[in-house]
Amino acid sequence: MMNKDNKVDAISVKKPVYVIEFVHRLGLICWIDNENLMCRKQRGSSEPVHVKLTRSLKSVEHMAFDWIALNWYFTDSQNKRIFMCHTTSDQLNGRNETAIGFCKVIINQHFRSPKSIVVDPNEGYIFYIDGAERARIDQALLDGSGRRTIVKLNIVRPNGLTLDYANRYIYWLDTYGNHISRIDYHARRRVEITSGYSVSIHSEKLMIQ
Repeated sequence: MMNKDNKVDAISVKKPVYVIEFVHRLGLICWIDNENLMCRKQRGSSEPVHVKLTRSLKSVEHMAFDWIALNWYFTDSQNKRIFMCHTTSDQLNGRNETAIGFCKVIINQHFRSPKSIVVDPNEGYIFYIDGAERARIDQALLDGSGRRTIVKLNIVRPNGLTLDYANRYIYWLDTYGNHISRIDYHARRRVEITSGYSVSIHSEKLMIQ
């Protein structure tokens, strides 16, 4: 992270970090530290806050944040499920250390190998990868209902989901062949964009590495 003097702010962590998420609305960087959700202000030297939840994050593969409802979505690879945890801004900022975010499982059926997950709270959808032998990309409502598969053909090892919120496209990388594809929210207009190893959207520009 760059501070106002164009210097990099480093965050010291005591345990390995496997998952990280930037919460733009609150100016926070959040990550999973072994089995706990930790958050810290993007700027300054504040101490990380342990965001207490009713579930352990030990086997979480990926996470996504709904910045409107302040809900977290986690893919649990060991237990083959997606669960959601509700938090508050006071809890995330460390102003309510006694609060515990309530979690509930929203998807746990017909789900073999949960991977990447992304959320569009404006449209009311989550998108996630099941990386099983017959890999696919699914869509569901924010409560886990209304599940449907939007990509199931010509997909082998999908990863790295990212969303184009403005144009309502889902992008993903298929590491089998290292190509990047996209499809719209209604499972239409699928195209292969280019080859690459990672993909992200920034200021309506497609960033590929």
